[in-house]
Amino acid sequence: SSGINAEYGVTATRICSYLSLIQKRASGELLTTAAWMRKFVMAHPLYKQDSHVSDEVTYDLMMECKRITEGQKCPDLIGSLRVDSDYNNTQYRRDSYVTESDSSPVFSPTPADL
Repeated sequence: SSGINAEYGVTATRICSYLSLIQKRASGELLTTAAWMRKFVMAHPLYKQDSHVSDEVTYDLMMECKRITEGQKCPDLIGSLRVDSDYNNTQYRRDSYVTESDSSPVFSPTPADL
């Protein structure tokens, strides 16, 4: 019984943290992924402001996305959440969103979720 209550508390915390992220994106406090990508491209020194995104800019954008999924902080995009990645090279990659004040994952998709 106490295990169920503890699990419920962890699940509720995860849901609240993720809903907070969604609320901050909806209010404009945090950038959506699309807005963050546009900002990245517009600020890139090789972007010529001509609506053409070169291979070099695209590569840099994808590498920045990879670094974020590997745990690099990106406050404009995920606020106070950080991303902890667990790579299983033979089956799947799982990203867990963790609040800075709590070490429990906010969202951990399983292979069935991917």
